[in-house]
Amino acid sequence: MRFLQSIKDFVHRRRILTTKAQILNVWELKTKNIGDLNAAPCLYFKLLNKNALNVSVMSFSKEIKLKNKIIIIGGGSLFLSYFEKSINNLLKLAKDNILIIWGVGYDNYLWEKTLLNFSFDNVYKIGLRDYPAKYDYVPCASCLSELFDIYKSNTNKGKYCLYLYEDYSAEIKDDLSELPCLTNKGTVSFSQVLDFLGSYEIILTNSYHGMYWGTLLGKKIIVLPWIDKKGNVGFTYKFKMFKYTPCFCKNWKEYKNFESKLKSYPQALSECRDLNNKFYQQIKDLF
Repeated sequence: MRFLQSIKDFVHRRRILTTKAQILNVWELKTKNIGDLNAAPCLYFKLLNKNALNVSVMSFSKEIKLKNKIIIIGGGSLFLSYFEKSINNLLKLAKDNILIIWGVGYDNYLWEKTLLNFSFDNVYKIGLRDYPAKYDYVPCASCLSELFDIYKSNTNKGKYCLYLYEDYSAEIKDDLSELPCLTNKGTVSFSQVLDFLGSYEIILTNSYHGMYWGTLLGKKIIVLPWIDKKGNVGFTYKFKMFKYTPCFCKNWKEYKNFESKLKSYPQALSECRDLNNKFYQQIKDLF
């Protein structure tokens, strides 16, 4: 199995090293997480696909050396330990290439853990989805999908639904089995997720994109905790830095107690789109 994976990794590296493409779009492609799969700016701006190669962030080893390319990293929660080696390898390429960070967020599994430090020296343009940000605030580019305009007008099927991060939610799913539920992994499409989220008034979620997409659809959000493999219960940092503040409910069985505190943000969709379009206008002359 490891040998087969090493062969695949070699093929991916060779593909990057030998490409004649001018633009490299880099995000998390080796995943079933529907949020990560739909977070790349190149999915929404045609110009970013001209003479371009789409590459998984995990394909970047220290052996990869490139020159005179435009490398767009994002979006997704890429500044965490799982991606640390690959991201540092990418950031080193900023010296000889035009490196752009777009809609990327920091993360750790629990708020009290320290965030990783990355050096952005020589990076051409930085847009982070975290708010407030030291650099430009640029939300996840998935807001640009026309699907939001379709499913924002859904008729509600009920008051509450669950949208869960599959790997950290088994106990929550069991305890709240009476609620309609969808997870961030599996065979569902982006369209199916937005159709589901658009059909309920209040979304209970511990998925970043469940929170983000639900907010863009004008829904009220209750954020539930993650439960890690050691049984630790807590909220991940990426929820803390979300501009449109949701309610946080650590005891998921008491979610109904939060109803009076909830609010929606009807301006969120247009604001997030405007920020992405503004960021694009600042770099489009490169292409």
